[in-house]
Amino acid sequence: MPSSTIIMLQMLRFSTVILSILIRPTFTQTFTTQFPQNAVQKEMATLSEKLDADQLSESPFVRFTKLPEAVALRAGESLELACEAIGVPPPVISWTLNGKLHVTNNDFNIFEKLHNIGLKTVQSGVTASKIIAPCVTKKHQGIYKCIASNGHKSIETQTNVKIIGISKCSTLEPSRPIINMWTDGRFERSGAAAQLFCRSYGSPKPQITWYDEDKNLLNHNSNFQVLSNGDLMIYNAQWADLGVYTCVASNKYGEDRVPVFFYPTEPEKEER
Repeated sequence: MPSSTIIMLQMLRFSTVILSILIRPTFTQTFTTQFPQNAVQKEMATLSEKLDADQLSESPFVRFTKLPEAVALRAGESLELACEAIGVPPPVISWTLNGKLHVTNNDFNIFEKLHNIGLKTVQSGVTASKIIAPCVTKKHQGIYKCIASNGHKSIETQTNVKIIGISKCSTLEPSRPIINMWTDGRFERSGAAAQLFCRSYGSPKPQITWYDEDKNLLNHNSNFQVLSNGDLMIYNAQWADLGVYTCVASNKYGEDRVPVFFYPTEPEKEER
């Protein structure tokens, strides 16, 4: 049976499941040291690899472009760590603190791959991530690892955070939104679909809105779709879609926003 037929059958089998299990980024310190991966997630990873084998025009890779810096803070101060990686396909970024999962992003750009069956794709992207703690205590002290993975390769880097002194911080909910992972830059060929990351957390759950360079709302535009995890799908990307998009996560306690650059390659000229 042709590989494209096998992939299509798998897509039909798992499409409804995939639609229901987009995992929102989780901000916690209670996970085990292993990334959770149930049977459905394993099937998704297998399907993703098969799709990449047919679609990718370049070999998979991932490398860091920005590393988190070691910091020493007084208790009660604000902590922010940043990490960035480039890859084909675009990596997702998770964090651990002292060996335990702190922020996890398990879902890759599977949706665009399903829409791009039969097409050759670039899938080149830079992914950025940050951790913010507005009021640190001793529980925020330790070794933070930034882990970048794209389903083919996984790399990690670490840094140390030291907290000096003792301070009482409010643990009361709610909290303003924080966008903890997003696409910093993305390249894809014209005519293909592209998935731009925007993962957030907050209490209550943030509402995600996307805007183009002209500040037009994209949530109800038929050429775009905002997925349940906050990502933006661009369908049938064209040269006119080039530009800087803005993802906004908001609730009644505040908002966070990030710019996302998208570059669709110029259409290939047909040979005569």
